[in-house]
Amino acid sequence: PRFGLGHRFEVNAPPSRPWVWLGDAQGIQRTDAEGPRDRRAVFANHVVAASRDVLATLRRDDHGVSVIDVATPERTVIMAKINAALAQVDPIRVEAIRHRTPSGGDLVSWLYLPPGKAARPPPLVVLPYPGAVYRTPPGRYAPDALVFTPNARLLTAQGYAVLAPSLPRDHAPGEPAQDLGAQILSIVDAVIAGGLVDPDRLAIWGHSFGGYGALITAAQTTRFRAVVAQAAKTDLVAGWGALAPYYRVRPEDGPMLNAAAGWTESGQGGLGAPPWRDGDRYQRNSPLFLADQIHTPVFLIQGDQDFVTLANSEAMFAALYRQGRDARFMTLFGEGHVVGSPANVRAVYEAVLPWLASRLAPAANSRRVGLDREAGANGGPRSPSP
Repeated sequence: PRFGLGHRFEVNAPPSRPWVWLGDAQGIQRTDAEGPRDRRAVFANHVVAASRDVLATLRRDDHGVSVIDVATPERTVIMAKINAALAQVDPIRVEAIRHRTPSGGDLVSWLYLPPGKAARPPPLVVLPYPGAVYRTPPGRYAPDALVFTPNARLLTAQGYAVLAPSLPRDHAPGEPAQDLGAQILSIVDAVIAGGLVDPDRLAIWGHSFGGYGALITAAQTTRFRAVVAQAAKTDLVAGWGALAPYYRVRPEDGPMLNAAAGWTESGQGGLGAPPWRDGDRYQRNSPLFLADQIHTPVFLIQGDQDFVTLANSEAMFAALYRQGRDARFMTLFGEGHVVGSPANVRAVYEAVLPWLASRLAPAANSRRVGLDREAGANGGPRSPSP
């Protein structure tokens, strides 16, 4: 197996064609060098497959029921209906939250609300991903999207409101942590101003760069009562040259030495220099080096086969544990960067949902002091250490 080479060595690009199918408010039609022709009264979210005369499309309703249509020049036939049982499930509410960018422009974020009218505003879980801007509701949280942890719709089913914030980061080049907490809280405050959520029960759950953002936010504000950081880079110095675990068993595949360095210097990290040229910048943008500023309960989740190496969450947990902070650490064996095993998906929610409920309980007026022993560490200090 060629573990680290990605899909480009397995899948060929489709052959080029002298035509293309284009959709508009009147349907879909084929266009070639001589102009548009052969309009079909088909309205779809996606084109699944196409030939010169036959078009297969997918359309989806608000419940998440998907229908595959096949349109020929003579007729359109329903070929399959997917997730038909979702027609019996009440769809959640999706609200547009309009707000301003740090530079003064207009933006929209998206709030997912449980169906029906609750007796009191629900607690809020923020799902951050620095750099993401959503002009429409994120596809990753569509009813049939294969994004399991975190999943906005699964959380609304538990009674939470869920916020997918638009977080452009061009205002802080070279400083991914700069003012991130304030940027997220400005959007949260716009939600609170509408009376849609409980302002005293706020949590944040981030995956990958979103997990990094969740930890940075926890170091910059104490307004959140719970933080879940999944597959998060915590030490940008160590991460600069880290190798994915599979390269240790298949070095002949050629380890991507430039991947982690590129992410850190010119990719999402964007620090603009290697560690030996600007070590201070690496430290002030690394959650691990800000661990003494994190007082919010933290739940860390990491796969042992993740290219964001397990040492990231191990070091973060150790830093919080040494200070006697409220922290848990969950290792998912056999998982990479994204949780895919159904058993592990269930395990995540079986652990995180009760933990969230306890930290966001309406009667809880103070944060717990100390450390959850379920994390797997034995011994160690119970009070903050220098």
